[in-house]
Amino acid sequence: MTADDSAGVSASYLRRLLTNEFEKAFAVLAAAKLGVVDVLADGPVEISELAQRTDTHAPSLQRLMRALAGFDLVQQDADGRYSITALAEELPGQAPNSLRRQASWTATQEYLRSWSGLADSVRTGQPAFERIYGQPFFGYLDAHPRLAEIFNDVMTSSNDQDEVDAIVSGHDFGRYRKVVDVGGGRGAILASILHRHPDVFGVLHDSPQVIDNTEPVFDELVAANRATKMPSDFFKSVPSGGDAYVLKYILHDWDDAAAVKILTNCRQAMAAGASVLLVELIRPPGKQTEAVSQLDLTMLVFLHGRERSEAEYAELLDRADLQLVRTTQTAFRYSILEAIAR
Repeated sequence: MTADDSAGVSASYLRRLLTNEFEKAFAVLAAAKLGVVDVLADGPVEISELAQRTDTHAPSLQRLMRALAGFDLVQQDADGRYSITALAEELPGQAPNSLRRQASWTATQEYLRSWSGLADSVRTGQPAFERIYGQPFFGYLDAHPRLAEIFNDVMTSSNDQDEVDAIVSGHDFGRYRKVVDVGGGRGAILASILHRHPDVFGVLHDSPQVIDNTEPVFDELVAANRATKMPSDFFKSVPSGGDAYVLKYILHDWDDAAAVKILTNCRQAMAAGASVLLVELIRPPGKQTEAVSQLDLTMLVFLHGRERSEAEYAELLDRADLQLVRTTQTAFRYSILEAIAR
């Protein structure tokens, strides 16, 4: 390849990043937001019926469908009816690992406006979200229940079964009597731990508005006296007496001082011989993975947190009088960092 060829390939790649990929994403978001994919999940539909059922302008919808067909997300049969392809099977809301929730969050004005401020965040070191909306992200969610619902839905949907299985099988949770899931959301991971280990009791800890909407599978465990819910603010306290404190994707949301405060509360609450288990993406040395780099920029835009290296997590633990004793890479992208009291 000549230098001119290389320059041409580079320019083509950048052009694709700046236009095609961006526009494809918005086409997919539009299809999900309008409910097109949900209608098509029931079977092939002709364009006029599809427009009626989605309350859209038929000629414009036809243009969108042609674009989606070009992306191989839908296909048109000989009778002119559209249906989704295997590539789009995770978009409908009823799909087991539906990406509809992610699409709903990505399409919000808060998400889009915040990412548009990435350059300002790089310039100032402060979240673009706070500059645009005048308050911290989680405080804004408290004041906007509908957005909070969308955000909590996407956080819950991120716990797809492959990820949950990787976490639960990546550590011997059966050695504990009581597992406390700090910031455990709607209980998907804790429920999986308890189902795999019948002798373990679970404590789900999160804010009241989250913990009031737990998964049915977790509510069944509560009814069976195998688990309980304990809502509170983890900056003030966490449930005491646990043998293991699980924190999945918690510390990366916060700056060092806040992270140490959360860990210190766990240290003060834990039973003798207990462990703290951090489930996080670890920032590797050298070239970053796409998952880590994208999430790191998300933290920069929305929050004061960041993705950290193993050594940086060890330092946070040390400041909370905890010692990192083991790091386990799960079958998925997460690592489990196990710490004990010093």
